[in-house]
Amino acid sequence: MTQINTIYFLTPAIVMAFSVGAVIYWHFKRSFTLNVLLYTFIAYFGAITIKYIFQYLTLVPYSSMIHGNQPLLGVYYGLQTMLLEVGLAYIIARFATSKDKISRKDATGYGLGLAMWENGVLIAIPLMIDYLLYYTLLASPSSSSFYIKLFAAAPALFLPTNQALPLIGFVVLERISSLLSHVAWGYLAVIAAVTGKKRYFYIALPMGLIDFFVPYASSMGITAFELLIFILSFTSLAVALVAGSRSKAGYAVQENVNDSISLFKLNFRRTVSVSKVYILIGIILPILFAGEFSFISSTSATARITISSMYPLIMPLFIIIGSMGALWIFTSDKRKGVYEYLIASGVEVSSVFWSILMITAGLATIILVSVMIITIPIFALAHVQITPIMVETIIFYSIPMCYSSSIFMSMAGMIWASLSKRITGVNSPVGLAPLLGIIPIMVTFLISALVGPYMSLYVAGAVSLGVFALAVVILIIANIKMDRERFLSNE
Repeated sequence: MTQINTIYFLTPAIVMAFSVGAVIYWHFKRSFTLNVLLYTFIAYFGAITIKYIFQYLTLVPYSSMIHGNQPLLGVYYGLQTMLLEVGLAYIIARFATSKDKISRKDATGYGLGLAMWENGVLIAIPLMIDYLLYYTLLASPSSSSFYIKLFAAAPALFLPTNQALPLIGFVVLERISSLLSHVAWGYLAVIAAVTGKKRYFYIALPMGLIDFFVPYASSMGITAFELLIFILSFTSLAVALVAGSRSKAGYAVQENVNDSISLFKLNFRRTVSVSKVYILIGIILPILFAGEFSFISSTSATARITISSMYPLIMPLFIIIGSMGALWIFTSDKRKGVYEYLIASGVEVSSVFWSILMITAGLATIILVSVMIITIPIFALAHVQITPIMVETIIFYSIPMCYSSSIFMSMAGMIWASLSKRITGVNSPVGLAPLLGIIPIMVTFLISALVGPYMSLYVAGAVSLGVFALAVVILIIANIKMDRERFLSNE
């Protein structure tokens, strides 16, 4: 192949789509103003310019002085991101709020703006231009010398599609992680600037240390590295949202309830309380499964191998059952008219849906953590070997599939409950909800059987991300298209 694989054009296209798309969506549905666009431009490119100049002057002598020591090099990168990107985001946000250019409602938009300038502009546009230039130059009659140089510098560009797709997936995942991180510290920067409470800035500041791991990318391997960065970024966003929600304490109750985070906080404990049976089933069943096979494995080596291969595959089934409580709360509250009051008071349909999806993810987390804490000692006592393959399967299949399938189940169930006519004992989505959650798992098994076991983990990751994206798309469409009266109706 003397031409780059055109599948690589998907990378900048996808990154630009979700980076710019998030800003456009937030502009029309929430708040993203020209002032936010301007000040995030100043904050981001101001930080990047200073970082570039500083690294140009110091990186080579510093690397030589520390002899390539990875931890010290990680500190070098981490401190720059922490002090410059996070620090300047706060300084610019504080200046903008002092001039009444941005307010608290712009907090999330501010983070999305920072992410857009990095992913959609600084990364995606130059990458698209590079690919276009490569493609054009290689298409010319006298391209042999350029092909030799490009192949030597970037052989991955000429890989076949089945090998290129995983690389594209990792790059897109890295950009998603970048978006989550920037939203996290941008959100907290505005909260700190608006409220005048620096503790929110101090919470955001350590999030910049995520670049500490940059020197470890090659030694860790792309799979482990990108997963670690995603987990850290997702955790940063979760911490930011929880911390930011507490800053609303002085707001009116009406403003406080008109937010999916607030609805989540109001309903999560209640969901845990009334759905103990589902949660216990989700925890006990995988533990019984592990205990039973561990007992058998004491006399059978085959059973130990069976556990290592089967346990990660069936784990999502139990999580789906355990997280049904969120959907049960939704259907119960809708039947009682709770959402009729909330929506009539100005709460958007998407806020209601988001709160239930967050509760679903919370229940899945409780069950996952509980099961892992109990079953690992059981495996250790039974001498069941926790192989690298088992760990990889749990990380790249079980955990993502647990969340994506549960969220898909809740999203589909909520749409079903909202659009179907309510008849006593009929049309309740709760009874058949597990079947909805099993669909992504069966799709994963089917595709894996078609492409081969060597691609199964990539397939699992792709299906998990696809299912989650589908749930988000359904949520957006439902919020736009669904009649509020139809949503409220129980007839």
